[in-house]
Amino acid sequence: MDMKRIYPIILVASLFLSSYLRFITISYTYSDENVYIYMADLILQGKMPYRDFFLAHPPFFVYSIAFFQLLFNDFFLGARMMCLFYSALSSVLVYLIVKNITKSGLSSLISCLLFQFSNSYFTILDKVLGFEMGIFFVLLSLYLYLREKPLLSGVFLGIAIMSRLFSVLLLAVYFLNFLMNSISFAKNKLKIKFETKNISVFYSCVAVLVFAVVLFSFFSDFISQVFLFHISKTSWPFSDRLYSFWLFVRMHWHIFFTALPCFYLASNKKIRLAVLCLSAFVAGILVQNIVFQMYFTFILPFIAICSAVFFNSLKKQRIFQIALIVLFLSGIIPQKEVFYMTYEHQSIPYLVDFIKKNSLESDTINGYSTIAPIISLISGRKITADYVDTTNKRFEAGSAGVQDFINILESNNAKYILCLKDAGICGLNEFNFYLQQNCTPVYEIFDQNKGLIQVWQRNKYL
Repeated sequence: MDMKRIYPIILVASLFLSSYLRFITISYTYSDENVYIYMADLILQGKMPYRDFFLAHPPFFVYSIAFFQLLFNDFFLGARMMCLFYSALSSVLVYLIVKNITKSGLSSLISCLLFQFSNSYFTILDKVLGFEMGIFFVLLSLYLYLREKPLLSGVFLGIAIMSRLFSVLLLAVYFLNFLMNSISFAKNKLKIKFETKNISVFYSCVAVLVFAVVLFSFFSDFISQVFLFHISKTSWPFSDRLYSFWLFVRMHWHIFFTALPCFYLASNKKIRLAVLCLSAFVAGILVQNIVFQMYFTFILPFIAICSAVFFNSLKKQRIFQIALIVLFLSGIIPQKEVFYMTYEHQSIPYLVDFIKKNSLESDTINGYSTIAPIISLISGRKITADYVDTTNKRFEAGSAGVQDFINILESNNAKYILCLKDAGICGLNEFNFYLQQNCTPVYEIFDQNKGLIQVWQRNKYL
C-alpha cells in the first residue's frame, strides 16, 4: 500500500484511540471546569455573562459549552464532548501544519502523535477550561495563514482571542513575522519593503474583536470583569512563574528539548513562524501576573510541531531519526497511566445525597468554587444568586469584597456553604470568622484527592 495513504489512516486510528481513552475516563471532578459548566447552564436559562453573573474570561468558550450541553442534552457529558471535539480537530491541524511545512507524511504523523499522547492532552485538554477551544482556533488561524488566506486567518484568530485571552499572542507573532519579512540587509544596507499581501489578517482580526467587545460591553460590564480583573490580580514572583514553566517542561521533556534545535532551522520562513509561536507563547505567558503550569498547554502544539520539523531535518540520517523515535517513546511510555487514569472524587455522591435529603429544591447552596457548582448541578439545588466564581483571586484583585459576598448569602437565604477546610474563600480570615459566628458544621467528609470537605449550615435554618 502507498505510504501516503497509510499515514492518514494511522492518524484517524490514533484519534479514535485517544478519544476513546479520554471518553471512558469521563467522571465528575472537583475542578475549575465546574464553574464554567455551571455558567453555561445559566446561559441556557437565558442569562448573560458579565450582566447576570461574573466571568473573568472572554465569553465565546462558555457559549460553546452551552451549545454542546444543548446538543447532548447533558450538562457534563456535553461539556466534556466539546473538549474531545476541539482536541481531536487540533490534532488534525497539527498534522496539516507540519505537512504544509515539511511535505512529509511521516513527520506530520509524528507531530500529531506527540501532541495526542502527551501528558497535558489527557490531563488539561480533557477539562473544560477554554484551552481546548483557544488552541483549536489558534491552530486554525495559523494553518490558514500558512495557506496564504489572511482574511480567514484573522477572523478565526479573533474568535480564538474571544475564547481565551492567551490567543492574542498569535497576533503579536503575525506582527513580528510581518516585520521580519519586510526588513532585509543587502550590501551592509538596511532595506525596508513592506509585504502587504498578508496585512488583511490584522483588519479581519480587529474587526471581530471590536464587534464582540462592543456587543458585550453594550449589554454588560465586560471590560472591567475581563481586562481590569486580570490587570488587578496579585503578581507572583518571577521565580514562581519560572517554576510553573519548569513543571510543564519536566512533564514534556521528550518533545520540548527536541523542539529547541528547530531554532537553527528558522531561516525557512514557515519554520520561523512556528519558532516565533513557541517563543511568543512562552514569553507571553511568563509575563502574566499569575502563571499556573496548565497555562503552558498553549505551547504544546508548537513544541510538537517544532519537534517534528527537527525530525524531518534528519531525513538523510535515518539512524538519528530512529534515535529520536526511541526518545519520544521513552518520554511517553513512563506516563502511560495518564491515558486511562480517572480523576473521579469519591465524596461527590455522598455530598449530593446529603444535600438532596436535607434541603428543598428551592434552597440554595454556595461555597468553594470547584465543589459547590458540581454539587449544585447534580443535586438540583441552585447556586445562591448565581454567585458561581468564589476563587481567592477574585477577592484579592478587588473585583469583589468578602463582606459583599456574605451580604449576598444572607439576603438570598443560602442554606448550605460547602468548604474545603482552610482553602479558597473558606481560608480567608474574614469569611472564616463569619462561618464561625453565623453557621454550624453539619456534615463533613474526607476526599482522598481533595482533603476535608465541610458543609456549613446557616444558623437561621437550625
